[in-house]
Amino acid sequence: ISMAFVNMPEDKEMREAVYRVMTIIENQGFHINNDKTRYLRGNNRQIVTGVVVNNQQPGVPKEWVRRLRAAIHNAAKLKAQGEIPAQVANELAGMTAWLASVNKTRYQKIIDKAANLLQG
Repeated sequence: ISMAFVNMPEDKEMREAVYRVMTIIENQGFHINNDKTRYLRGNNRQIVTGVVVNNQQPGVPKEWVRRLRAAIHNAAKLKAQGEIPAQVANELAGMTAWLASVNKTRYQKIIDKAANLLQG
């Protein structure tokens, strides 16, 4: 097995666990891309496919939530002037659906605000 140990954890037990996992993965015919592999401690923000996973419950980065809130605000201003363009409504609906799929309970207020805006 030829595995490069790039940025391996310093903790001996963790290093051994990582080695075991990497060995199993390689034995199953898969290859680990070391350029995409990171070892983070619990106090680092851990993001997998855009979802923050190191809290008790999954979430999204705060900046993404801020952009969604701004989009809701701007859509509300457009609605006050007439109607929300279809493209804007579709983007807002998509962003809201993704947020709900990550953690509906945590972001319920934002989801409800967007849903109410898009309904009427």
